[in-house]
Amino acid sequence: MTSVLNVDTIVAKDGTSPVALTKQKAILVCVGFNMHGSTTYYSAGNNTAFTECFNTSSFNDSGTGQLETSLTNSLANTQFVISGMAISTNNNVSHETDSTTGIVKTRGTDADSNAAQDNVQYFHVSGSLA
Repeated sequence: MTSVLNVDTIVAKDGTSPVALTKQKAILVCVGFNMHGSTTYYSAGNNTAFTECFNTSSFNDSGTGQLETSLTNSLANTQFVISGMAISTNNNVSHETDSTTGIVKTRGTDADSNAAQDNVQYFHVSGSLA
């Protein structure tokens, strides 16, 4: 028998905590950030986060191609999975190994030279919340 659940909001019992997922994973962090100099992309100027980001509290451009994203809700551990991409042809986003449960560090690079490069970074993180 098929069931339908129509709701506007699902909230944890305390009214503020994230809802626990049993035997499931979800995207916990979503980031789009423009580090591409003076060029505006998708209405986001330089050093500006996209409006569709979530579970982010602040961003830090910590060097050429290097983005630090502070999280509103920390992750359970540093074994989270990140999936990223960058704007334009031949650019990559990689997950830096010194990320913590509260700060996700990424690096934008050129795919041919592997040189750090300021570009527009997009990434998602899945795992478990603390």
